Amino acid sequence: MIHVYAGPSLAENRASLPGPFCIHPPAAAGDLLDCAVPGDRVVLIDGYLANRRSVRHKEILSLIGSGVDVWGAASIGALRAAELAVHGMKGVGCVFSWYRHGLLDGDDEVAVLHSADGRYEQLTIAMVDLRATIHRLLAEKRLTVREARRLLTRCATLAFSERTPDAVFAELPDVLREEVEKNWVGVKSQDARHCVELASRTPLSAKWCGHDTRPTALQWYWERSARPGSRISDIDLATVLGVGAVDWPRVRFSAFLDELAGGQGAALKWEDLAERVISLGLVSKNDHLVPWTTPLERDTCTFEQLMCLTASRRISSVPGAPWMDPVLAWLDREGLLGPLRDRVAALIDHGGGASGGGIERWLGEMFDVPVPEGLPVEGRRRGFKTWQELLTFGDRARSRGLGERLRIVADPEMVTMWSWRLSSVVR
Repeated sequence: MIHVYAGPSLAENRASLPGPFCIHPPAAAGDLLDCAVPGDRVVLIDGYLANRRSVRHKEILSLIGSGVDVWGAASIGALRAAELAVHGMKGVGCVFSWYRHGLLDGDDEVAVLHSADGRYEQLTIAMVDLRATIHRLLAEKRLTVREARRLLTRCATLAFSERTPDAVFAELPDVLREEVEKNWVGVKSQDARHCVELASRTPLSAKWCGHDTRPTALQWYWERSARPGSRISDIDLATVLGVGAVDWPRVRFSAFLDELAGGQGAALKWEDLAERVISLGLVSKNDHLVPWTTPLERDTCTFEQLMCLTASRRISSVPGAPWMDPVLAWLDREGLLGPLRDRVAALIDHGGGASGGGIERWLGEMFDVPVPEGLPVEGRRRGFKTWQELLTFGDRARSRGLGERLRIVADPEMVTMWSWRLSSVVR
């Protein structure tokens, strides 16, 4: 399968593309990880550069390392191909060549505004198209060097979102403007069309290129920001549950213990579990546990239990640690994941919550803790790494319509073999 991510660069040719393609909108961060599987080819043409996060280099490297053939041309595809050519991404066309050889270096050279109606009508001028047009007019002696410099300078002084034809050609005489528009060279469209045609004729032969494909914390985050076939991403699900679910700390700790036990279950004692978290480097016997535990926990739990609680809260701060995967797997085993996704997705779809000030007081009411002294530990109990992250995600959950506390498990005493332990540790 060949996946093409395109927008304004192929707006006029979209319906007449050759070959069997799966056409996608312009790509944002995480989108390339949605559909492609080993043996596929991804052709990246257009992608977001400003109002959404751009396609990241690491996700492209991850695809290449897994056996996906990745091509780029015309717009952000050309830019990423020039940056990652040594790692196996194939670039096609003039724009790619200009970036690859250092003739261009700014992403605003290919950036344009387009309509949001799905037709991707281009609303502003791409700097690379203007350069190609000026080069043609200079070669045909229809434009002087002075006029060319003046036109390029005028365009370069404008932000890419302001480069409308009227703004760019404002200082040109009508006759010269007519000459430029009549001889316009859409190099982005030409490169995009050429890349797609070449991709359709070239046999699929993806191979691993030998670069380091170990996942980073950011790559892990992107992959869980885009879950194919789901109405809601893992990140959004964990955000809403982390802020709004009364029993989220209990669920996180139960999943953590399941993972820590490695299938041995209730055969392990708290002393055994504590030794395991020490061996993993999550905690030591000399650590100061107060910042990670509540006064009630310190009054009622053993030292080994406090070590396990601290480790379960620290793990979300370990770069690349897949703390969310065991939680989701645990919810899935208990038959809770699907209903939770639907419930939270419906909550986000309706949205409409308030945002703005008073977030600390709102969180205090949601968590039923004193403000502000109770919020730092409660945030760690719920998997938030920092105070700022708690406030940011709390405000996001509130703005998406979260107005009341949720409960993941209907009966707090049911669910897992750990219930007898959790009842005396996590409240």
